[in-house]
Amino acid sequence: NRLSERARISVPAAYAEVLTQTAIVDRFVAAEIAQDADPGGTVLRWAYIGPVDGIQRPFCQHLTGKYFKPGDLGALDNGTALAHPLYSGGGYRCRHRFVQAPAKVWERRGLTEGGPEDIKAANLAAMRKVKL
Repeated sequence: NRLSERARISVPAAYAEVLTQTAIVDRFVAAEIAQDADPGGTVLRWAYIGPVDGIQRPFCQHLTGKYFKPGDLGALDNGTALAHPLYSGGGYRCRHRFVQAPAKVWERRGLTEGGPEDIKAANLAAMRKVKL
């Protein structure tokens, strides 16, 4: 309620902001740990994990179920004013996140390797708000 009053936004908007910013901090910590564990980006791959339930954003639809080399992720753009998608996912209240593990782990779980074309498609979908 205090955030709602101070920011002059509705209580639901304040709640969404709190959930989003809390998730950003959590994702930031996970990304920092992964960076320390694999500073060269040669061991860990970053998988975009979260629900596939028909209500995810078009941006997320292009990335979910794929894993990426960390060097490819700098080009991500979810079309919001939030922090980079490594930390903000697809935007406010996004239920997806990047999780780090070796490629073998993701392959055993049925994920496929993504690349620059997948990132480009996700960015375009975010900008156009296009559904698959």
